[in-house]
Amino acid sequence: MSDQYDDDVQKVGAALIATYEILVRVCLRLPIPVTLPNGPLLDSAELIPAVTRVVDLIEEMPAPTDLKLSVFTASLNWLAAGKLFSRYLDHPEDPTAKPEIELILCGAAEALANAAALLHTED
Repeated sequence: MSDQYDDDVQKVGAALIATYEILVRVCLRLPIPVTLPNGPLLDSAELIPAVTRVVDLIEEMPAPTDLKLSVFTASLNWLAAGKLFSRYLDHPEDPTAKPEIELILCGAAEALANAAALLHTED
């Protein structure tokens, strides 16, 4: 593998984890807090089911629709980016995978920023 690919994998992986960590903080501030796995060692075998659980739970959350939609969107975007990242690891020759992941993570970050702002106004 090329050094550029290795750098790209490291940067995209770090962006996935950073986005997940923001999702963790937002979920803890929901009207009924949702605790996601967190810590120095994160395993996708734990993270994917946990975020999928957020997608399942958020609809029934006693919260404003805008907040629920933001968390739902961020969670689905994160899951999509994670699946695409797995594909990118298996197919490094795919020239569009990295920018697609980055675009999806931007959508997740925007939704999380909106959720955080909505949670702030509820304090």
